[in-house]
Amino acid sequence: MGPARYESRTSDGSTGSDSNEHGYEWGRAGASVVWPARGLIAVSRSFHEVVVAIIFVKAVGFGAIAGIGALVIGTIGFVSKLFAEAIEE
Repeated sequence: MGPARYESRTSDGSTGSDSNEHGYEWGRAGASVVWPARGLIAVSRSFHEVVVAIIFVKAVGFGAIAGIGALVIGTIGFVSKLFAEAIEE
C-alpha cells in the first residue's frame, strides 16, 4: 500500500489531492507547517555556532543555559539536514 492521499473538494466540485506542483504530499498539516519549519531550519543552519553562543552569553550570561542553547540551535540545523537527505533517498 502506498501513502495515504487526502482529497479535498475544489470550488468547481471536483476532487483534488493535497500535493503541491512538485508532487509532494503535504498531508493534513499542509504548507502552513512545512514552510515555517523550512524557515526555522534555514535560519538555524545559517548561523555559526560560535556566533549563536555569543548571542546566548549576552542574553543569559555565562553558564550552562547559554551553552545548551547554542548547541540546540546547531543541532537543529545539523539533524534537519540529515533528515532531509534521508527523505530524498
